[in-house]
Amino acid sequence: MSRKCGPGLFARSAAIRRLAGSRFRVAAGLLLLALWPSRPSAQTALTAIEATIAATYEEIGEISGSKLDSLLASADSSRLVLFDTRPVAEFEQSHIRKAIRVNPDASADAFFLAHDSLIRDKDVVLYCSVGYRSSILAVRLQQRALESGATSVANLRGGLFRWYNEGRPVFNSAGETDEIHPYDTWWGRLIDRREPATKVGEPQKGGS
Repeated sequence: MSRKCGPGLFARSAAIRRLAGSRFRVAAGLLLLALWPSRPSAQTALTAIEATIAATYEEIGEISGSKLDSLLASADSSRLVLFDTRPVAEFEQSHIRKAIRVNPDASADAFFLAHDSLIRDKDVVLYCSVGYRSSILAVRLQQRALESGATSVANLRGGLFRWYNEGRPVFNSAGETDEIHPYDTWWGRLIDRREPATKVGEPQKGGS
């Protein structure tokens, strides 16, 4: 006798295939990164990681770095609230301007106790290094945030690494900086490091 498959089973099978495919993409990207730690393969790995995060946390919306950059520079920037979901040491090294640091392990109760009034009528964007930690927190907060009056909850696609790799500014307590926390040595290979800017009056490399 053949086994009948209901729509629920088909949906679960599709989800499993989608997740398996996304895991294959990230595994391939990470293998490239391990074997050839050059910028092109690093960006291939980061793109694969982004795809995996999007497939795994598909209930969370995403915003691109270019869109976030435009919103932060627009007259509507006051409608946006940006949360950095990394530990203190990572945040202090550099972060996106106007970002508010939150504990990535914060409970929903702790988050809303501190930020409930801040997110009302706002578009909420969360980020971390590549998007995993911020997606996990977004899942934890999304329903209650919308019930509390937030207009949307989104994850920054590619996180701070993608933002930085595309040449956008990061800041610390002293102002704009070229530094970014790598999380660790391995994950740091996803970063396209910048040459420190030459200060006024400082001799150029190769000069007399």
